[in-house]
Amino acid sequence: MQENHNYLAVLTSLYSFFYSLRIKMLVFLELHSIVETAKKHDKPPYNAIQTLFKV
Repeated sequence: MQENHNYLAVLTSLYSFFYSLRIKMLVFLELHSIVETAKKHDKPPYNAIQTLFKV
Protein backbone atom coordinates (compact mmCIF):
# COMPACT_ATOMS: atom_id res chain seq x y z
CA MET A 1 0.00 0.00 0.00
CA GLN A 2 2.90 2.36 0.76
CA GLU A 3 4.22 1.90 -2.79
CA ASN A 4 0.90 3.01 -4.26
CA HIS A 5 0.89 6.06 -2.02
CA ASN A 6 4.41 7.03 -3.10
CA TYR A 7 3.55 6.44 -6.75
CA LEU A 8 0.47 8.63 -6.44
CA ALA A 9 2.47 11.34 -4.67
CA VAL A 10 5.07 11.36 -7.45
CA LEU A 11 2.39 11.51 -10.13
CA THR A 12 0.65 14.36 -8.35
CA SER A 13 3.91 16.28 -8.04
CA LEU A 14 4.73 15.76 -11.71
CA TYR A 15 1.25 16.82 -12.77
CA SER A 16 1.50 19.96 -10.65
CA PHE A 17 4.95 20.77 -12.04
CA PHE A 18 3.95 20.35 -15.69
CA TYR A 19 0.66 22.18 -15.20
CA SER A 20 2.46 25.22 -13.77
CA LEU A 21 5.07 24.97 -16.54
CA ARG A 22 2.28 24.94 -19.13
CA ILE A 23 0.75 28.08 -17.64
CA LYS A 24 4.12 29.84 -17.69
CA MET A 25 4.64 28.84 -21.31
CA LEU A 26 1.22 30.16 -22.29
CA VAL A 27 1.91 33.49 -20.56
CA PHE A 28 5.27 33.74 -22.32
CA LEU A 29 3.69 33.04 -25.71
CA GLU A 30 0.99 35.66 -25.13
CA LEU A 31 3.55 38.29 -24.13
CA HIS A 32 5.74 37.37 -27.10
CA SER A 33 2.75 37.78 -29.41
CA ILE A 34 1.98 41.21 -27.94
CA VAL A 35 5.59 42.33 -28.34
CA GLU A 36 5.77 41.12 -31.95
CA THR A 37 2.47 42.82 -32.81
CA ALA A 38 3.71 46.07 -31.28
CA LYS A 39 6.91 45.85 -33.31
CA LYS A 40 4.92 45.35 -36.54
CA HIS A 41 3.02 48.57 -35.81
CA ASP A 42 6.19 50.49 -34.86
CA LYS A 43 5.09 50.81 -31.24
CA PRO A 44 7.37 50.30 -28.25
CA PRO A 45 6.81 46.80 -26.78
CA TYR A 46 7.10 48.23 -23.27
CA ASN A 47 4.04 50.43 -23.81
CA ALA A 48 2.02 47.51 -25.17
CA ILE A 49 2.80 45.37 -22.12
CA GLN A 50 2.26 48.29 -19.74
CA THR A 51 -1.21 48.79 -21.21
CA LEU A 52 -2.17 45.28 -20.06
CA PHE A 53 -1.65 46.24 -16.45
CA LYS A 54 -3.60 49.51 -16.66
CA VAL A 55 -6.87 47.65 -17.14
